[in-house]
Amino acid sequence: MNYSVSGLVGFIIAIMILSTSAVVLRFWSRLLAARITLGWDDWLALAALPVSLAQMSVVLRGASSGLLGKHIPELTLPELEWSLKLLVAANLLFNVSISFSRLSALAFYSRVFTLPGANSKLWTWSFWIVTSLCIAWPLAMIPMNLFNCSPVRRLWQPWLPGHCMTQFEIYMISGATSVFVDLCVLILPLPKIYLLHMDLRKRFMVGLAFLAGYSVIFMSVGRMIQTAQVGSALDMDPIYTIIPMAYWIEAECGLSILAICLPAIFQLAKRVYRSGLVSLLSSKDFSALEYEMNSGKSRHTDSKRQFSQTSHERIMTPTSDV
Repeated sequence: MNYSVSGLVGFIIAIMILSTSAVVLRFWSRLLAARITLGWDDWLALAALPVSLAQMSVVLRGASSGLLGKHIPELTLPELEWSLKLLVAANLLFNVSISFSRLSALAFYSRVFTLPGANSKLWTWSFWIVTSLCIAWPLAMIPMNLFNCSPVRRLWQPWLPGHCMTQFEIYMISGATSVFVDLCVLILPLPKIYLLHMDLRKRFMVGLAFLAGYSVIFMSVGRMIQTAQVGSALDMDPIYTIIPMAYWIEAECGLSILAICLPAIFQLAKRVYRSGLVSLLSSKDFSALEYEMNSGKSRHTDSKRQFSQTSHERIMTPTSDV
């Protein structure tokens, strides 16, 4: 009995649309900003998208061809070799895409929370340690995925004499370390968010944005659980057993991009809520549009409230100049 891949094909297409839409909305939000300054976080998010789409396209090609989801005895040697090469390529692209997304999040933190003379040594050291982890992770995972067999060709030609690490070990190591790095990225900004001059409601919403955005961690955990359930069958019949795992892998890849785009998307939604759909067609600052629509409102606020709003805007609008 083979897996039906039609559900996986539809799932991948949906994730591709979701991640692409997230990046488009992110840049739309940025282009509508009154003082636009695209930063490293924007460009890293943009870099993550084509790599992610390439990774999903590789899996989509294998699934739509009808080879992924079959048992090894049903495949010819050329089909088996081609299918295993697809899995190798998908794993390598996954590592790169996830890493771009993490670095984009860190670049966002750096722009939002870095103020002259306002950062403690603990924050600075923590930031660079987490950044080093995010850079070291793909530098370790890519060689492990590519050179875990001797000779290397045995990775896609398993009938050759030699030896390899088990795929179960590789996927478990990748999943466990991915969860750890994602947790570090998630926890890093929480003390800074707590210290912002915002009321409890705004602080809760900002914290929720980060937590909801990094629901990708649950995808990493799900991938590990699925790997544990598959067990040694991942080495005995990888083309067949990869299908249930692929759902978690593709979701993690796509949701990581959605996560880093959420603050900009929330800002776009806030713009519509305050000034209507027409504000999406104008690069004028939505606060000015709101004033024009409600001319009776005063523009003057006390300094404490202004600081609170400024802090909130810096969180919800990545790389904006304040």
